[in-house]
Amino acid sequence: ATLVPLLARLQPIGDRPWHWIDHWVIERPHAVALNDGTTAWSFTEYSAAVRRWHERIATIGTRRSIVALSAPKSLELVAAMIGVMRSGNTVLVIDPDETASRIDAIFAQATPAIVVSDDPALAARAPSTTLAFSDSTAEAPDDLPAVDVADDDLAWLCYSSGSTGVPTGSAKTFANLAMRTAESLDRIAPMEGDVLSQVHALSFSASARAVFGGLASGADRKSTRLNSSHSSVSR
Repeated sequence: ATLVPLLARLQPIGDRPWHWIDHWVIERPHAVALNDGTTAWSFTEYSAAVRRWHERIATIGTRRSIVALSAPKSLELVAAMIGVMRSGNTVLVIDPDETASRIDAIFAQATPAIVVSDDPALAARAPSTTLAFSDSTAEAPDDLPAVDVADDDLAWLCYSSGSTGVPTGSAKTFANLAMRTAESLDRIAPMEGDVLSQVHALSFSASARAVFGGLASGADRKSTRLNSSHSSVSR
């Protein structure tokens, strides 16, 4: 019930989690948005990376299609995920350490329109257009056209092993992603100076709370850290 007034307060900014993050790109452009313990991105750097991915996928002309990303957890992977969503498509993250048989099963079920990976073996198994993950380096314009997405369009497709060990897909809509992000802001209630540790594999839907919740909170010196310890708020 507490999410209703929270969402109402966020509505003037926008109805998608990236709109809430963009607010901090404007308000606190130099504050740290993401870090992995070695590299830190400001909100300005985060925004530039997301725009690169948005333009790269949009240039291909896909809409409401599944785009599979396979790369180690990194700041760039977070930007790629959000860029895919902003382009009006559904993101599917595949862990690079997945077995070949599991990847084949996921590809057979999801039938992605685009597969982005630097792994030649994985690219060879892809049923569709393949792109190199590391090729996303060109700068994108500041004024990329906005892409409208409906509440019930699919934002994120995740696969778990399920009780049988067979990959089982779980689809999250854009409305669901907004609710998860608002839930994170409401429940965690991060304060100034906190760092949200994101430890789940980015292929798991649970990662949405730390990634989007941390970025959308936007408090000064707030950042979302990608690491390998238990997911938490450190104070």
